[in-house]
Amino acid sequence: MLDRYLTENPDVQYVVIDSLSRFRQIPDARTPAFTADYEAVNMVHECAKLHPGICIDIVHHTRKAKGDDPLDDISGTYGLTAAVDTCVVLRHHNEGASMFITGRLWARSDDTFLLKRDSGRWEMIGTALPISDEQRQALDIIKAAVGGIGGKALGEKLGITQQSAWQRIDVLMEKALVVKRLGRAYLKGNEPNL
Repeated sequence: MLDRYLTENPDVQYVVIDSLSRFRQIPDARTPAFTADYEAVNMVHECAKLHPGICIDIVHHTRKAKGDDPLDDISGTYGLTAAVDTCVVLRHHNEGASMFITGRLWARSDDTFLLKRDSGRWEMIGTALPISDEQRQALDIIKAAVGGIGGKALGEKLGITQQSAWQRIDVLMEKALVVKRLGRAYLKGNEPNL
């Protein structure tokens, strides 16, 4: 139906599918999840290739739990990301959101952008993800902690509650500065291999 619509309306350049779960067929239980996800998105990808110049944007959901890699946030299997040219993942945090972009056609080294919502609109602030003095203080403690640090210990060092310490860690994770492994926070790149 989408192919027919685009053929009949050659001036259309941008299509939004909101959302994939409402657009795709219900997967057969006998089909492996990766294959079902890949086929659902690949059909749209193939349709786009038949209409040069078209951009088809598929909106999909993220998981509640956030992973170290923004692509892990996408609900479903890697079949979804394998079939598309570009992926954009929005991660909300206290200061707004960060937008992670990657894909076959993405040749930039900048892959994370800070967004701020103002007056019902999103504004891109830039690629540098600034951190506050409080976040810098938490980051310095995490950096100095040999073997990582838990929320309780970080909270004690900062003079804040354990919950507040974990919230700071989560913000630093959003900014791709910190990772969590087995209940401990590590400076990104210094985490243990599991």
